[in-house]
Formats: sequence, structure tokens, C-alpha cells
Amino acid sequence: MNTVCISGRLARDVDVNVTPNGKMCVRFSIAVQGRNKDDVQWIDCEAWNQTAEYLQKYSQKGSLLLIEGSLKVDKWEDRNGNKRSTVRVLSNRVSIATGYRTEAQAIDNVQSGESVSVEGISDEDLPF
Repeated sequence: MNTVCISGRLARDVDVNVTPNGKMCVRFSIAVQGRNKDDVQWIDCEAWNQTAEYLQKYSQKGSLLLIEGSLKVDKWEDRNGNKRSTVRVLSNRVSIATGYRTEAQAIDNVQSGESVSVEGISDEDLPF
């Protein structure tokens, strides 16, 4: 089973790309805080179609995102012939948190596709 549920702050506005056949893709990074303020993981993500459109329209740098998706490994060969790879989250469902609820409620809402509210987040809570 390849399922990932994470929450974090959008590091910068999403990068929007449209394929030649008209499908929208956004790539973005989120900062996921660990047990203390100095423990921050930067996670690369991407979303397609309606999820991409939602993020383009409603998210901005600093938005708290709740993401459900799967891990995706991209592999390629660089110009020197070295094999390279990167791991990112392919986002199936994304909610932008706007008020406070318990973490268990937030996870339940992400799994059911509902919006989640989170309040009481100050600038000191942001890892960037």
C-alpha cells in the first residue's frame, strides 16, 4: 500500500504547468514541522487536474495544507550519464486548513475529502 497523509505549510506559491493536451499540473513544496521548531522536513509534491486547479486558485505561500496521496519516484539520467532520482508526493486530495480542530479530526477530514479549519497559528509557528 502506498498512501501518505501529511500536513505542512506551502513554501512558495505553486508552480503551474499545462501539458500540450490541456491537463494542469502544479508542483510545490511544503514544510513539515517535526517534534521541535528546528526539525523541519521539506517535501516536494505535485497535483493534477481539479486538485491542481484548486491549489492554483485558493493557495498561497504559507497556506497550511492537508494532503493525502502516494509516493512517486522520478528517475532520469543527467547529462554526465549519472543516474538520478527524486521522491515526491503525488497529491490525490488536498485541503487548505483555515481554522483549528484536533489533529484526529483534521486527519478524518482529509481522508473524507472535507475542508479543515485551523486557527491560532502565529508567525512564530511558521518554520520559514
